[in-house]
Amino acid sequence: MSFKYAYIGSTDVSKKILEQSVLDPCAVISFNESYDGSVSGFATYEEYGDRWHTVDSINSERAQDILQEVDPDVVFVMAWQELLNTDVLGIPTLGFIGRHLSLLPKRRGRAPVAWSLIQGLNETGVTLFWLTDGIDSGDIISQKRVLIEDSDEAGDLLSKMTATTVGMLDELLPQLVSGVIPAVPQNDAEATYTHPRRPDMGLINWKDSASILYDFIRGQTHPYPGAFTYHRMDKVKVWHASVAHRTQIEGLPGEVLLELDSANRFCVQTGEGILEVEVENKIGAYPIGIGSVFGAGH
Repeated sequence: MSFKYAYIGSTDVSKKILEQSVLDPCAVISFNESYDGSVSGFATYEEYGDRWHTVDSINSERAQDILQEVDPDVVFVMAWQELLNTDVLGIPTLGFIGRHLSLLPKRRGRAPVAWSLIQGLNETGVTLFWLTDGIDSGDIISQKRVLIEDSDEAGDLLSKMTATTVGMLDELLPQLVSGVIPAVPQNDAEATYTHPRRPDMGLINWKDSASILYDFIRGQTHPYPGAFTYHRMDKVKVWHASVAHRTQIEGLPGEVLLELDSANRFCVQTGEGILEVEVENKIGAYPIGIGSVFGAGH
């Protein structure tokens, strides 16, 4: 008996997972070109020729027709911005397999990678699970822990999780083909949730400590919109940071204490300790120099 599976993805990450894994789906579905610019890391799948289909929604009649025509046993969903409705969920013989970038049932919800860094965790994980109409609440297929190093930024952690996902899919596919269907119910009593993040939530509060701000900045750097501050009327993106001193106080929170060897690197006083930051667009209407103070109204 042949085992058929389809693949749904919309981003560079989902494309990388497909290219690097053993998966060879009978159909690949992605968003159409109208989403280019609104989906971060938007990707297309021309390499898959006639197997590639584009839709404006996975819940659309077109998407349902495509899935019903290929009649898959399983559909893998990697990096997709919609919840699937019950009509779509009922199409594959076994169901849809998604991934979540945490150790479910902990940290269900949005932006789990950003939050894991912002909140200073030392580990997180990848979970493959069966999709339902709930929020990340389906039965668990497999999980693997991912360590968070002190030097990891958002892009580093995402790369680790992509590699972990590829390994997990390579282990899972032979099981499914042989008829082994892993499914362990989640303990809803242990569930926690993370909140969606918006670009405006990246505003830096310089009264926080250097350690807290380091995590805040590294959790929102590329490929995310980035943490930011203001210098007078200029909005200044802060893409990278390191803790120069954890407790030292030499000025006001947000005050530039030292300009480093690069024109966009400064040491800045925080509420507790000194932070070295790398910023974008240093020279705006108001040049930044020693004694300048970051923050709204300065």
